[in-house]
Amino acid sequence: MATGEMAVFGASGTIELQASQERSAVFVIGSAEPHPHDLVTGTYSVHTSRAALAKGEAGIQALAERMALRPAGPQRRTAVFSG
Repeated sequence: MATGEMAVFGASGTIELQASQERSAVFVIGSAEPHPHDLVTGTYSVHTSRAALAKGEAGIQALAERMALRPAGPQRRTAVFSG
């Protein structure tokens, strides 16, 4: 495997790692119980049905559109005083 690659292992319970060169390596290993439902993956999220995925990604798109309407960065207010 190359740098930045991900592997998904089966449920065998054993993972054996062997270095092929004398260099340091970093591994991040995650573990979880199998999910009881089939999963549908999208660009931004994971859901249990295509309908839920479409609704979730539409919500993300709507939020992105609302955020684009706001000016970026902190807002400065200028007060004008007359004496």
